[in-house]
Amino acid sequence: MKSSRSLPEDGEQSFTLRDHFATIALKEIISTRPEETAEKKALVAYQIADSMMRQRDRAVSGLR
Repeated sequence: MKSSRSLPEDGEQSFTLRDHFATIALKEIISTRPEETAEKKALVAYQIADSMMRQRDRAVSGLR
């Protein structure tokens, strides 16, 4: 999991579950926060994605 950084590094090619979560969040952010900069939108999207990854990790560990 890549929760230790806010955005993917330049040149990163693989599309992870975290990226998928961020894409979903970004679609909502774009429609509800048009005044924000693209960088701010991306940062918020990845913060939401990190939160979703933590929730997923807790749910998966609870199944063991």
